[in-house]
Amino acid sequence: MKDILDLHGRKSDYLILINNMNPNKVNELRLDPKLQNFYFYKGDDTSLEHLEAACAATADKVLVLADQKPNSSAEEKDFQSVLTCLAMDRINPEIYLITEIILPKFQLYLQHAKVEEVVYSSFNERALLCNIALNSGMYNLFRVLFDIHQGQLDIVLLPEEKEGKSYREVKSVLKDRLVIGLLENVGNLTRRKQEKLKQVQQLPSIKKAIQGLRELKEMESNMPVLHPPPNYQIKSNSALIVLKSPPNGLNQVYDTYGASNLALSETKQLIEFNLQETLLQSSSWREYFGLLATNSIKLLVDEGTIHSVQSGREIYKLSELEVDEELTKEIVQAYLAEIHAEDETIQAFHPTPEAFLSGSRNKVKLRSHALEADKKGRLFILGWKPELPEMLHFLIIQQFVNSTVEWKDITVVANLEEAFFISMQEQFANFDNIRLFRGDVADHDVLKMAQIETATKVLILAETASKKSFNEIDAQTVLATMMVSELNKRAYKVAEILDKRYETTLAHSKVEEIIALDEFSRRLLALGSHGKGITNVLKEFINLERTVVSFIDIPQQFVGQSMSTLYQAHTVPGIMVLGILEEAGNMYVRKSEKIRQAQFNPQIQTAVEELARVKELNPNQVRIAPPPDHLIPSNSRLILLHSSDHRGWEDYLEASDN
Repeated sequence: MKDILDLHGRKSDYLILINNMNPNKVNELRLDPKLQNFYFYKGDDTSLEHLEAACAATADKVLVLADQKPNSSAEEKDFQSVLTCLAMDRINPEIYLITEIILPKFQLYLQHAKVEEVVYSSFNERALLCNIALNSGMYNLFRVLFDIHQGQLDIVLLPEEKEGKSYREVKSVLKDRLVIGLLENVGNLTRRKQEKLKQVQQLPSIKKAIQGLRELKEMESNMPVLHPPPNYQIKSNSALIVLKSPPNGLNQVYDTYGASNLALSETKQLIEFNLQETLLQSSSWREYFGLLATNSIKLLVDEGTIHSVQSGREIYKLSELEVDEELTKEIVQAYLAEIHAEDETIQAFHPTPEAFLSGSRNKVKLRSHALEADKKGRLFILGWKPELPEMLHFLIIQQFVNSTVEWKDITVVANLEEAFFISMQEQFANFDNIRLFRGDVADHDVLKMAQIETATKVLILAETASKKSFNEIDAQTVLATMMVSELNKRAYKVAEILDKRYETTLAHSKVEEIIALDEFSRRLLALGSHGKGITNVLKEFINLERTVVSFIDIPQQFVGQSMSTLYQAHTVPGIMVLGILEEAGNMYVRKSEKIRQAQFNPQIQTAVEELARVKELNPNQVRIAPPPDHLIPSNSRLILLHSSDHRGWEDYLEASDN
């Protein structure tokens, strides 16, 4: 609540709480001076009567939380959220709705309720962890960009007269901020669609009107378009995605391109792989399509059948995809059955994905090219989360499409019940590089048996789904971290905690990245309540289905040079430099190197000063858009932003060549 008030610059009488909590418990919040005057209505938030009595229809925005009722399942929590959204839509169809859900399969329901922003708390946490596995320092970048009070990412609304102008023309006038993209269909989507419909009705050409109606059907609220080509046309109701306080003139840097080749994404391969791989993760067709939607894969229906598949801004016809013909037919039929659930004559050929896979001729062969390529280190994951199987699938997919993130093996150590452990082994039997060990993650012998000393990177998870108290969960994380530090000083360590009080303890255990889950969840919900679309930008940043942010080592010849040389060398169409990550990598190794350098320094005073600086080293210091004269230190990595409109860049380059 305090984060929301800080973000909006409001006092507590701005907030109305509607829930079934004990009023005495709620009143305890008013002991905080910042929360003395909020309003509270005790009632059922799924009830039209109670929502109307609480004056919910007059709200500027509504944030629907995944209600943490004791002994309720994730399905029950999400179902309640959906009912609340449907009720709010009936009360006021134009209200700005932000909803937190746990399971992606409920996204289909939320589309009917006209929800503007969806906060996938557990999915975003899982995606962030996978990003950290692939890009060390990602959480530090997240904190710098999306901090509630000092975050450098902001949204700047564009006036109507900018509609139709080019992206280059609009962004070049900003001197004090770096523009990294656009946010389209800003604000209430119902209102945006009504405006679009009026425009379509006035079109003189039937062909253009039909195209306009298709665009209307596919409109999404607060749609991010990161680093589009210079000739990209500004649409109505758009905003700029900007970074605060960059140096003057960087917007002009990205208007000149020295390279002729565009680093194209592997979107087509990702779509093909996901259509197959997601079958193994889904217990129902609804869950299957929900997972595809969460992975930014959208099925486009026209004239009663699926004709194309969209990922980001790239669209492929089904005939273009290398997917088994039987699977293609099954997906089309199952999707039609889902969207016409009231029509019992339309049924999937098989009741579940598992039933489809059980047929001998329908066995989907998972491609594992990554497992045959050169391997690069060992990833260890300590602890268990319900999302872990999906995390592993994500990492496998990334290995399939990106040779730079291939692990020699991925080892999971968790204290699982035997039956569930066997089920996990069966699920990942096709992948030789997935290793599973049963046991206590803080036990010396268990970690030795799993060969933790060979780990390149270790993720230590907070087991939030366990029946342990928060203190017990954090204590296990701290103990496991200390044990890993003792057995393997050179491993890069990432740890999740629930209470920020343990950050100092983990830092002393040489943990390079510390994720405070409570802080992370609060930021997501507060940013969602802002209604600016920042949560959609965040989701795009940690998207696992196509590369949006990447970290690359800075070649040695640039160390000691100015940032201007780095900007010039990496100004490639479709990719822009966001900044640099200083003191990247394992801190034990970094400090050992600097101590050795100090020991060989003949000047005693200089050596002492260098040793003092070693104590102050902090890993993964993020510098966003450093000034051109900033000198590049050793042990740095480049932070790159990839365009989400690759086809637009292809067209732009082709037109430029012509």
